[in-house]
Amino acid sequence: MNESRNRKNVSEYTYVHGGDIFRGGIDLDLSVNINPFGMPASARRAAALSMDRWEQYPDALQRKLRNRMSERLRQEGFPVRSESLLFGNGASDLLYSIFQALRPERVLIPAPGFSEYRKAAETVGAEIAGLPVFSADSVLPYEDEDVLTSVRTFAEQAGELGKSGMIILCNPNNPDGHVRTFNFLKRIFGICQKYGMILLVDESFLWFCMDGKERSAISFWGSADCKMDPSGLIILNAFTKIFAMAGLRLGFMVSDPDIIRQTEDVRQPWSVSAPAEEAGIACLAEQEFVRKTAAEIKCRREELRARLTSLGMNCAESSADFVLFRTAIRDMGDRLRKKGILIRDCSNYTGLGKGWYRVAVKNHESCERLAAAIELIKKETAEEST
Repeated sequence: MNESRNRKNVSEYTYVHGGDIFRGGIDLDLSVNINPFGMPASARRAAALSMDRWEQYPDALQRKLRNRMSERLRQEGFPVRSESLLFGNGASDLLYSIFQALRPERVLIPAPGFSEYRKAAETVGAEIAGLPVFSADSVLPYEDEDVLTSVRTFAEQAGELGKSGMIILCNPNNPDGHVRTFNFLKRIFGICQKYGMILLVDESFLWFCMDGKERSAISFWGSADCKMDPSGLIILNAFTKIFAMAGLRLGFMVSDPDIIRQTEDVRQPWSVSAPAEEAGIACLAEQEFVRKTAAEIKCRREELRARLTSLGMNCAESSADFVLFRTAIRDMGDRLRKKGILIRDCSNYTGLGKGWYRVAVKNHESCERLAAAIELIKKETAEEST
């Protein structure tokens, strides 16, 4: 009886993210934004060599990983102590823990934006408002001043109500890929500090930007031209995308020690496995891998966007490893799936709707296969309408 009910629950579960290749029939997955170069060889070796530790519990405090990360950041000019770092089973794992720890009463989330922001806020009963960051009408991001006005209005209203608040930004934003400047982040954080609000910046895709380091909120720690106290700031990031560790799972957060401690207090103790920790440590030495990835992704992204545009797709500008586009063929995703290609249906993103899709940047061959399939689908739909 219970077994039957469990099977039914699993079959009725609605999966809303990319990467659902498990239903079969897919041999080209462009729905997830994983580095097409795969996991660095050093990380693969490190994960495999950790096998002798698999019969032991991993270090619940992640001391070695936190210390190595702190050293790496200090070498780059950002004096982040290990007490300001926390790792988890992917960025989403930490996101939910942050909400359980801080329990903000009002939350402003990017629209369109990653759906887990809303879900995490709902777990603590927060009032949720959308922050318009991308226009589906113009297929352009909203100007910085417009976003700042929305943030200021939200903060003032929360202050008048006497409620604790959190503002979430994703930089570059998912699903459109627009990236904001560090100066923009400073202005947003200034509003947050004025009204006693938490600012959470998700930088999971910033690795793919050639100038990502200059745009990162990590500059609140140690930047010569920024004297703002980073207390109340959270950076959320992951090794998942840039180091192709989606199956191993490794995310991290940077914040002040008080927020780190509060977040640790609500977490289960062994969220980072031994192979994930060792792979993560190896990845910290892979700066050249990251640099080459960002440079190559830029070229491939431009190729993909140009190809899609030539086929009549309305594409957003992107600085990440994906391209968002709109098509008049509303069931494009279903038609591509029948041809063995999976892309991300973005109809569940606030402000988008049917006909919006996101496709990952991979290589020339995948770009051409996608283009050929879309061309064929256009012909099929034209014939169906006659």
